[in-house]
Amino acid sequence: MNKSEFKEKYGMALILIIFVCAGLAFFFILHNVFAAQDRNRTYYEMEKVIDYVKNQCIRYDDVSSESQTKSLISIVDKARTIRRELLKTDADGGELSLSLKEYVDEERLTGIIVKRDPNSVDAEFYVSDGKPVSFWDEMIKKFANVADYSEKSYSQRIVGDDGYYYDYAIISDGNNGIVLCYLSQLISAADGTSLNLSTLLDGFNISDMTIIVTNGAHVIASNVTGYENKPISDFEAIKKMNEAGSYDKLTKISLKDSSVYYGCEDVIDSFFIYTYLGRGDVFKEGNLKTAYFFVTYALFCICVLIILAFIKDSRKKQREKSEKEYRERLDRLATEAIRANQSKNDFLRRMSHDIRTPINGIQGMVRIGEYYADDPEKQKECRKKILEASGYLLELVNDVLDMSKLDENLVIWKEEHFDMNSVMNEIVSMLSFQASEHSVTLTYESEIIHSSLYGGAGTLKRICANIIGNAIKYNKPNGNVDCSIKETRSDDRKAYFTIVCADTGIGMSEEFQKIMYEPFAQENPDFNSNGSTGLGLAIVKKAIDLMGGDISVQSKTGEGTTFTINLPFTIDCDDRKETAARNVVSTKKLDKTTVLLVEDNDLNYEIAKFILETNGAKVLKASDGKQALDIFSESEEGEISVILMDVMMPVMDGISATATIRSLDRSDASVVPIIAMTANTYTDDIERVLAAGMNAFVEKPVDAEKLVDIIVKTLQKR
Repeated sequence: MNKSEFKEKYGMALILIIFVCAGLAFFFILHNVFAAQDRNRTYYEMEKVIDYVKNQCIRYDDVSSESQTKSLISIVDKARTIRRELLKTDADGGELSLSLKEYVDEERLTGIIVKRDPNSVDAEFYVSDGKPVSFWDEMIKKFANVADYSEKSYSQRIVGDDGYYYDYAIISDGNNGIVLCYLSQLISAADGTSLNLSTLLDGFNISDMTIIVTNGAHVIASNVTGYENKPISDFEAIKKMNEAGSYDKLTKISLKDSSVYYGCEDVIDSFFIYTYLGRGDVFKEGNLKTAYFFVTYALFCICVLIILAFIKDSRKKQREKSEKEYRERLDRLATEAIRANQSKNDFLRRMSHDIRTPINGIQGMVRIGEYYADDPEKQKECRKKILEASGYLLELVNDVLDMSKLDENLVIWKEEHFDMNSVMNEIVSMLSFQASEHSVTLTYESEIIHSSLYGGAGTLKRICANIIGNAIKYNKPNGNVDCSIKETRSDDRKAYFTIVCADTGIGMSEEFQKIMYEPFAQENPDFNSNGSTGLGLAIVKKAIDLMGGDISVQSKTGEGTTFTINLPFTIDCDDRKETAARNVVSTKKLDKTTVLLVEDNDLNYEIAKFILETNGAKVLKASDGKQALDIFSESEEGEISVILMDVMMPVMDGISATATIRSLDRSDASVVPIIAMTANTYTDDIERVLAAGMNAFVEKPVDAEKLVDIIVKTLQKR
């Protein structure tokens, strides 16, 4: 199973597993975060409750202390009243005017105990609450010394284990005995000081938490009904908090019934404050948030899975569509390859014929010239036909090379200054002879505003020559070819031209028009006896595209064809200067000029030497770059006026030789003009020779007039 099949089969499952794992991890993190937030919030709320209850307890304590003081003073006064009655009775030798019970009732006391001897167990007493006298023995022994001081008294409030306050006073009976009076009352029913939820938490928003206030032994207040007055031993939660020391922190409390609470405790004076809340209430908000996230994440995962399923289905359909298109493209390419292969085979057969034809013509004319050695007119005719045949052969080679370059989107022309009127007149003039040979009438009209331009003039010639030449070649006898050029618009930099070529020829079928710009394409290769390479329209189309123009065609079989070409050219603002320079150049010769001619081919050397010497130049010969370097190094400075350098040579090529000459330590090494002679005239080839240090180039086969003009022009710039 390859990677693609694995992804196709298990991709969705893997994505689902990743989402589930990521969701669980995120769920765990969020759960802990929310739990921490809930604990902090609960602790904060409990602290607020405790702080509020503490303030209320302080207020209660203040009120309670005032009430306690009043109560104790009152009991002391009542004890002294009873002492006066006892002293009066002892002095009169009679009995108390009232019984102790009646004094208890009259003075609103709970009990009275009279001991004539503090250390004796005997006592006179009456207690309404049934409390045994022995309950007070410890207090009597502790403060027995008051018996010796009639003005001394001791009073105190104690809290009993039974949920009562006991306010008591001990004074001397005046005869070395003591009198103890006490008042008991329920803690929760203390007169004017009832401590309950309404007094502690009045105006405070109580949550669901349990709040308990104790005195250390009993519950004195709670927000839960029925908790008051119960001993704290009945509350397991309080016991757990005391064991854990829940001060200033939130403590987890686990009870025997498996219930779990979280609580806090605090103490102020004699009050112990406890708050606790069930685990469900503590984490209720966090659980809701977690549930919300879980639902949201589940919906998100479902949406993602739906989208992924849709994408998977779309990709499957797209893949099936692509596979179908790929198969169709393969079938089409196979068909095209077969057709292209057939076209190439046809092309090779035509090329074989077309190459042999001019070669045979050249060889035949040479033999005829030898035979008519004494006939100057025949010799002239033979040379003319040899030039025509060699020109045709050169055109075949150029077409093949240009097609190769255009397939790589490389520019095949050089930018130069030119006159649009002159170029178009030259094209029409050149093709007029061909038109007359085919009994075709050629007409030409022009509307040119900016004639001085800069661009690929040579390519323009080839485009027009090809289109107009085909219109003549594939025309009918006595047919017409109407050509026109019109400048449609212009701006500060460019002028835009529309070239139209309309003929009355055989036309083209709709099927052929779909493939007419493909290399080697020909609809009727046998129509013209001269044949064709089938590259002309392909070169025209690609050249026009690279120049930023466009071409369109209208044609019907048997009714003729109309080509429309739109091309932009740069307006030449310096044309006058260039024209003047060309006029000067055209009048110059090579008198007193020493030329170092570097050429490894003897035939090419002889031709170039002939051109140079017939124009007055002195020629020095070098067969490769190394010889040229040696000759230049040994020459006097300034002796050599210009170097004509072939590019492709054995031992040392022209580019290496140029770079070496430029690096020599002599004054003329950097300024001596070096002109390349090359058959490679594409833009990248030209840039390469210029980058090596050459000043200009001349293309092969060498045109005598162009060679002389370039040399003179280069020398003038020196």
